[in-house]
Amino acid sequence: MLAVTRESLLPHLTATAALTSSNQNSTIAFARRVEDWLNDVEGTLARLRLPLISLVAAQRGALQATDDGYLPARAPDGTSKRKAQRLAATHALAIVEEAIRDEVAAADARMLEHAQLLTRLVARAATAAPPIPPAAGQDPVEWERAVWAWLDQVEDHEVQLMRTLAATSMAASDRSYLFQQLHQNVVAAG
Repeated sequence: MLAVTRESLLPHLTATAALTSSNQNSTIAFARRVEDWLNDVEGTLARLRLPLISLVAAQRGALQATDDGYLPARAPDGTSKRKAQRLAATHALAIVEEAIRDEVAAADARMLEHAQLLTRLVARAATAAPPIPPAAGQDPVEWERAVWAWLDQVEDHEVQLMRTLAATSMAASDRSYLFQQLHQNVVAAG
C-alpha cells in the first residue's frame, strides 16, 4: 500500500511546478487551477483513505470562501477579491504540497525499511540454501512466488522469523513492488 500511496501522490507534487508558474505569470485562472488541483488531490486521498484529506478539504474551503469575501489571515484590509483569491490559493498550494511531500517521504522511509528487511532475509537465506536467481525473460511475479516458496522451505530459524516479519509487516503489494525492483536489479547485474 505504501508503493501505491507514493505512486498516486507523486503526480500531484509534479503538478505544483506548473501551478506555481501560472501564479508567477499572473494568470487570472491561478486560483481556479489550484482549486481543481485540490479537488484532484482530495479524490486521490479519498481512494487511498488517508486522513490528510481533511487538511486538503479545509484549504479548498478557505479558497472557496474568498468568493464570499473571506480574507486570508495575511491579507490586509481592503484587499481585492482577486488578490485574496491568489493569496488563499498560494497558501493552500504551499500547505498541501508540503503535507503531500511529507506523506511521500514517510512512505519512502517505510519502503526503505521494508527493502532492507527483504535484502537481509534473502541474504540470510542464501547462506542456508542456494538462492533462486531469476531466469532471463522470467516474469518478475513468477520469480517472486518462487523466491517466497524457497524462503518458506529454508530450514533456518532466523530466516523463518524474518519471513514472518516480512509477511506481516508489509502489504503484499509493497512486497511485490520491492521484489520486482530486486528482480530488475539482479537481472541488470547479470
